[in-house]
Amino acid sequence: MRDQSRQIPGDDRPKPASSGDETFLTDQELAARWQLAPKTLRNARVEGRLLGFVKIGRSVRYRLSEIIAYELQNSVRSTSGGQE
Repeated sequence: MRDQSRQIPGDDRPKPASSGDETFLTDQELAARWQLAPKTLRNARVEGRLLGFVKIGRSVRYRLSEIIAYELQNSVRSTSGGQE
């Protein structure tokens, strides 16, 4: 069951897990953010093609700060000119 204290009244969308100052996303939350199938994300993680993650038991979490840094680092302006 999710912690309802992190929810905004009237907003039934689940909020990412947070630990102190750090926010974590699940496979499903990151897959939705990047519009990928969770299995595609999982395969990329297993092959080491993605950013780091935290594993607690069987649960996998991604640091939001690392996700944002990854998105900024891989931001492009043109498909023909490379990264900028």
